[in-house]
Amino acid sequence: MKQILIFILILSAFVFGQQINRTWGYTTAGIAYTQTGSVNADSTTEVSIVFDLQDWYSIDWNPPVYTTTFDIGVSGDSTLAQTVVGNSDALMLGTLWLRQDAQNATDSLAVLVEAFPGNMIYHPGGTSRITAANINFSTTAITIQDSTNLAKGDVQWTPYNIYLHASSRILPPEFVKVTFEQKTTADDSVDYFWDFAYPAVYQSQQEQRTSRGTIPTKSGATLH
Repeated sequence: MKQILIFILILSAFVFGQQINRTWGYTTAGIAYTQTGSVNADSTTEVSIVFDLQDWYSIDWNPPVYTTTFDIGVSGDSTLAQTVVGNSDALMLGTLWLRQDAQNATDSLAVLVEAFPGNMIYHPGGTSRITAANINFSTTAITIQDSTNLAKGDVQWTPYNIYLHASSRILPPEFVKVTFEQKTTADDSVDYFWDFAYPAVYQSQQEQRTSRGTIPTKSGATLH
């Protein structure tokens, strides 16, 4: 019986062959971000980061949400209220760890973070999958963060889940683009640092697959 259990555990390790990858992503031109980490952005700058999801591992995770609250006791007795927990229609892609800081003491941050799914529409046969001509991104934004107010020196790593909405469970797009946009002109200069963590297939398995082009160089990513 013990041997059977060990066999099942070993087998499951191959079936559920996943790891957590971390990457800083790429520009829309396919250039890897090298995290000296920040983009020194002024109020007119929109920072765009493209994450290649070719090695994303499906965990079929729809975050739980509170759907409704109802009274199970005497009418008006709120102590007997019960909350139903269900699953949202959000497909979880990964977690964006974001650190942002105003550079000047007179500034404060009001930053809009949005996500846009995208798929490849053209590939010239080269090695890079990410170019402006290769990918078509949705013009419908998914709001990740809206109007966070931080002062100079108020720096902390904050996690934001990157997700897609759907009426039913879906598989992910090939790419997702995340943008940072300052909402006020008072934000003269901002430092952004980010790190995207997502479930991925084992790197050894990913290197054996074939596809329309390969993942760009991982010089801008750290894989664990």
